This record gives sequence, C-alpha cells and structure tokens, in this order.
Amino acid sequence: MTFDDFVELPDLGRVPVTEQRRPGGVIAYRVSAAELFGTVVFKPDVLDQQLVPDRVIVQLGDGEHVLATHVTNLLVVRGITLVGGGDAIDLDTTSWPLRLRLTPLKAADRATAGGAAAVRRAVALCQLLASRYRSLDRLALMRAAAQHTAGPRLKRWVHQQILIPPQMHSGTGEELAAAYRFAEALQQWSPLPLLPTPPACACAGALPCVSPDTYVTADDEGDWLTCPTCDQKTVMVTPGTSVGALLGDHAAHTCRPDLP
Repeated sequence: MTFDDFVELPDLGRVPVTEQRRPGGVIAYRVSAAELFGTVVFKPDVLDQQLVPDRVIVQLGDGEHVLATHVTNLLVVRGITLVGGGDAIDLDTTSWPLRLRLTPLKAADRATAGGAAAVRRAVALCQLLASRYRSLDRLALMRAAAQHTAGPRLKRWVHQQILIPPQMHSGTGEELAAAYRFAEALQQWSPLPLLPTPPACACAGALPCVSPDTYVTADDEGDWLTCPTCDQKTVMVTPGTSVGALLGDHAAHTCRPDLP
C-alpha cells in the first residue's frame, strides 16, 4: 500500500514523498526531489527478549543488509550520499534526533561544510517523516512486527534460553520457568502455532506424559532418566524394563523443595 504526498524543507521547498506500508510494521518513505532523493525507513526495533516492541529503527536506505553501506537507494542530499540511522528510538521524546548517527558515505565529504549541511538537512527530513509516522496506528505496527518475527524469535529463544545443557543454566529455577512462560507467550504471536502437548490419556496402553526435556545421565551404577528441572536422577534404565514403566516412574517424580 502506497501514499503520495509532500514535505516542506526550508531551503529545498516541496519534496515529493511516497509512503509505502510493508509487512512487519515497516514504513518506507521514498523522497524524489532533484536535490534530495532516496529512502528513509521506519521499522519496529524488535528484540528477542521483548514480546512486543515499543521503539523504532530509523534507517537511511532500503534493505535488510547488516552493513549500512550495503543497503540500496541511500539518501542523497545535493550530491552527497549519506548512510546511517539510529535504533532504540522513542519518537515521543524531543531528544530522539540525537540518537541518529548520519554521515557522508565518502570520506572526502565528511569534513566539509557541504557534508555537514547534508547531514543537517537529512536530520530535518527524518523529523518531518517522523511526524507522519507518529500519526499512524503505531500500536498496530508494533503488533504486526511482533507477529511477523514471532517464528524466528521463538526458535532462537528456545534454543538459547531453554534447550541448553542443565549445567549451562546460570540462573535459578524461577528464571528458567520465566523463560518457559515467555516462550509460551511468544508462541501466541506465531502465525503457525505448534500443537500443544496433549493431556495424559486414559486409553489402555497410552504412555504417561513427561517433559520432553527429560534426559539421560550416566554414573558408575548405570544410566538414569533425569529431571530437566532439578537434574535429579529418577529411574535407572535397566534391560528388560518397558518404556511405559520407566516413564510412569519418572512422571511420579516431584522436585525436592531444597532444589530450584
């Protein structure tokens, strides 16, 4: 979806602007005057540890490349190409432009009066575009970003915070429980939610439900099913014992109160 309009800059006059709304709450503004052209992107600043973002990223140029110099359609002000932007920006504060880090692409332009003037005009442009951005339904944009990124973020969160060896957990049991709760909350934003763990079934022959993170440890006595919460060995795995019996005994385990 696109919208065409103009912004007024003191020494450049009316500058045509095309606003493009993209998936994930991203808003791209393409300016196309003779002496000022390029793209400025406003997008939610999505963090893995935050369910719904509440800050924005301002980026000169278009694209998702990790290097600011490798995005396309960089902003050009009177012949000087600029790169940069800012993150963790709260547009409701008056000081947010101070978070912008804009600089001429060419080293030769960086110490010149023309380079400094180009940066000032780019900051002024970003402020005008921010006023337009603030008029949008920002909560809807933030929620769109949360949903758009939920799948990859959930995958990273589970692998980095939950599915790691127990001895690598530096926090307490409550912190691990909080990690599980956050994963469950993030799952609600995923467009492809995973099937929930089914409840214990009363059908004959059904296996008891146990944590899928239950793991096996070994010592001089043998191999043990081990609780993923308190790391306590629960049931020795012995030849001839049925899987159902092992899981049933393990499911009866409760963590000792002196352990997290």
